[in-house]
Amino acid sequence: MRNYSRRYLWTYGEAIDWRLRYFVVFKDEYSKYRRVFFVKTKDEIKSCIKNFISQAENETGNKIKIFRSDNGTEFINKEVREVFQNKGIIHQTSVTFTPEQNGVAERENRILVEAARTMLYAKDLPISLWAESVNTAAYVINRTGKSSIEGKSPYELWSSKSYDINNLKIFGTTVYVHIPKEKRHKWDAKGEKGIMVGYGETIKGYRVYFPQKSEVETKRDIVFVNNSPVKPIQQCETINYIEDSVEVPATVEVGAQVEDTSAAGMSSPQSPTMDGDDSQRTMQSDSEGSVYEPSDSDECGEVVRRDVDPKNKRIRKQTVFYNCNNVMLDNCEPKTYCEAMNSPDACKWQEAIQRELKTLKDNNTWSICDIPDNEKVISSKWVFKIKRNNSNIQYKARLVARGLVYKCDDSNLVGFCDADWGRDLRDRKSTTGYCFMYSNCLISWCSKKQSTVSLSSAESEYVAMSMAGSEACWIANVCNVM
Repeated sequence: MRNYSRRYLWTYGEAIDWRLRYFVVFKDEYSKYRRVFFVKTKDEIKSCIKNFISQAENETGNKIKIFRSDNGTEFINKEVREVFQNKGIIHQTSVTFTPEQNGVAERENRILVEAARTMLYAKDLPISLWAESVNTAAYVINRTGKSSIEGKSPYELWSSKSYDINNLKIFGTTVYVHIPKEKRHKWDAKGEKGIMVGYGETIKGYRVYFPQKSEVETKRDIVFVNNSPVKPIQQCETINYIEDSVEVPATVEVGAQVEDTSAAGMSSPQSPTMDGDDSQRTMQSDSEGSVYEPSDSDECGEVVRRDVDPKNKRIRKQTVFYNCNNVMLDNCEPKTYCEAMNSPDACKWQEAIQRELKTLKDNNTWSICDIPDNEKVISSKWVFKIKRNNSNIQYKARLVARGLVYKCDDSNLVGFCDADWGRDLRDRKSTTGYCFMYSNCLISWCSKKQSTVSLSSAESEYVAMSMAGSEACWIANVCNVM
């Protein structure tokens, strides 16, 4: 038995194509396949129901037995009732003002709207493309989402056909569309710049948005620009301290104390002692976050990687898919040892530290000696860098001596202003007063009668603030020059 649920949604503004204002979603509860129709008025939903019933019977070879909806007038009317009676379909409705009974359709609307809104704002595209983004969201979810059978997508259960997921592209990617020679002159450009916003349903091609013309057309001869594929997230293994420890002396010949070697040497799992402000700096990372590392071997234009063979009908393993709101964390360079150990790349930073300590030991960089009397030991710190090239990514760690440590200047400029309304009894003019302090030291002050007569205390205050603002701008410019 196949059950279908749907619900319309009203949207603000008009779409860039067809001047649409509503969309209606039909979803198969068995395969989880959804079909979206866009309409200008609610009266057109009647014809959408007829079209969907005919398409479902032709594409699946099965007949609809139950049709579930809410009590909207677009579903409860004579014409729709006759369609259900002629097809022998049972029409189930929810109680008035009880959307909980039609939860499948409500959740489906939320998923499509949130995915469409995310794609539009992520690529800074106009809201008038909402219909294209909703259609693209449904298209991608049908081919990558979950169904009632493990290892099968909704599209495969619905149509009994496999789909090559490598054909999916990133929404909002810049493209160049070939212009046929029949539509251009000899010296005209052969390509036109556009933005990929969807896929053709009945035409084999991509939906391209042209900002110059504010039009969306289906094109085939397209070149994608900077279409980086999405690579599966690699989980970092549990961080274990390196067993092959390197003996590191506690002091160096010049009296420099190796600050982080107690933790880097891996002889003890305790956290190192940090000097200055570095002891207060830590990095917070989500336990679910990972690092996205692009590879040259990845095929350009791939959205998600999935093993699909059109000629192979075997059941594949469950594939992990990612929704639109997942955030890919870029490689970051930690500032301290604690940040490196708390980052998702902690295992790689451990290897870099181990290589650095081994190099220092092989080169006889230091020798063990006693600290001279009345001498201050120079501290040290780790410097982490990520070097990227066309082939790979290298993690570098260097142990350096820290000679001078400067504290951040906490001094700031503070100003006060006030006005004495109608102070002069002869002409009823107010008096302006202001002062400015830098590092709790008075550097500028003024008490001056205003040039105009203020009609209220509020007006005199605004005049005082104007004079004080001019003085503050002048002092700020002087400080910048210094």
